[in-house]
Amino acid sequence: MSQDFANRGGGLVAPYAYPHAPAGLGMPTDTLVRAGAVGALVGATGAIASTWPRLREGGPARDAALKDVAVTAGKTGLATGLGALAANSLRGGPLVSAAVMVATGAVALRLMSKGRPGAKQTQDDTQARPETGETA
Repeated sequence: MSQDFANRGGGLVAPYAYPHAPAGLGMPTDTLVRAGAVGALVGATGAIASTWPRLREGGPARDAALKDVAVTAGKTGLATGLGALAANSLRGGPLVSAAVMVATGAVALRLMSKGRPGAKQTQDDTQARPETGETA
């Protein structure tokens, strides 16, 4: 170390031209975590908004409502993170990135809700699988 550096109150100085850049910028995990956190926040807010009126009217128990909000936040966070990761990997224009992000998030949410035993069936699903006692 030079004497001038020590006299200026030197210490560890970042060797980067842009000192405010976050560490690990551009890493896939950073994209996944940051977008996932935003998605989880938005999902939790939406779940709270839809659950709150039912909770005030005495609908679900508080624990069930809290579990529903947490599960919804986790799913939307994961779907948003995966969508952002897919859009970031393409490095396309804003329109392409937005389309890829929405499509990936929608597919991820669809796959996560498909395996649930209590998942709602669409009309197509109920027509495709008739009851065992019915004759076609």
